[in-house]
Amino acid sequence: MKPKHLKIVNYRFIASILVCLQLISCDKNEEFISTIVEGDSPIASFSSSSGALEVNFNNTSENFESSYWLFGDGSSSTEESPTHTYAVAGKYNVTLKTNSPAGYTSSVTQELNVAGPASAIYTVTPVFRYTRRFDASGSQNVASLAWDFGDGSVPATERIVAHDFPSEGIYTVTLTVRGLLGDEKMYSEKIEVIDQEVDVLSGGTMETASSGKWSNWSNQNNNPPIFGYTEDLPSTGAGACLKFNSFSAPENSSTNQLIYQEVEVVKGGKYQLSAAIKAPAGAHQTYIQFYISEDPNSWIEDASNPNANHFLCLNTWHGWNSTAIDGSLLEAVKANGAYGVGVSTDGVYTAKSDQKLYVGIQVGTWSGYSNGDVLIDEVKFIRIE
Repeated sequence: MKPKHLKIVNYRFIASILVCLQLISCDKNEEFISTIVEGDSPIASFSSSSGALEVNFNNTSENFESSYWLFGDGSSSTEESPTHTYAVAGKYNVTLKTNSPAGYTSSVTQELNVAGPASAIYTVTPVFRYTRRFDASGSQNVASLAWDFGDGSVPATERIVAHDFPSEGIYTVTLTVRGLLGDEKMYSEKIEVIDQEVDVLSGGTMETASSGKWSNWSNQNNNPPIFGYTEDLPSTGAGACLKFNSFSAPENSSTNQLIYQEVEVVKGGKYQLSAAIKAPAGAHQTYIQFYISEDPNSWIEDASNPNANHFLCLNTWHGWNSTAIDGSLLEAVKANGAYGVGVSTDGVYTAKSDQKLYVGIQVGTWSGYSNGDVLIDEVKFIRIE
């Protein structure tokens, strides 16, 4: 008898298949549900309490749910109506962005003038005879201002103003400032007006403290001078003077120094340039030159150049025959070559406009030597008319 074939059934496997088929048959299509919120678009708007450094912002927007503020100084806020303190006064563009529950957005930007309290202060400088220059640039947070010069004249409203007083005397000058916040401040001084010479140059006495009034020109800075030198002086000097130490230069090279100072002049004004100088005899290929220039980097000696600005000059190429010099700059120039565009006007410069000028002093040599120290004192640029 042949043996029977046995059929082995894996009931666990069949059960698993049945379960899977049942799951597949019961699967339903996925349903995606989104909620749509209806509503009006927001309208962004705001107001602020004042222009002071600490500003209260009032959110007056409509139909909004959230707010985002940009204060224009790099900071922000999500508060509805925040208070923000600015570090410095100024104008800032403030932006408010709003969102509605329906997802709409709206924004608005306003320029905000941020200021502190007003302050009033001025300085006064003589200009010529009875004319004084008043400068209120130091006043803060100014919306408008007015000057009362105490002489019955019409008030002025400029920050910087030149005023002609009728005569010598003592005048109470009052500056009234109206601030950006609507506040008002006043500042008064008693000003003594006398008929006086006015030197628009500072530090011409060449004392030690005068060094801060003069600048070294970087292109000629080989022999920086000494301010406040007292061991020797020009005969017409006083107190202390400026000393250029004895100098020399090898063949085909130079040793030179140029210092200069900015001054302000008024159109039509006549200004006398003067100085006391002392230089030894025996100088060779040496120059001592005073300039009046409209440009702090333009010092033009060439007399054939229409823009030449060498004013009163001594040099061994143009008439200074190496004799000793001691006394007035103008008289020394006249006696030793009469070189410089200011010789024909006796050292008087007439201003072509209200402008800044630069008074320069150049001392040096080309392939030569000074044979001793050069001393300069009492440099003045006085308005005479």
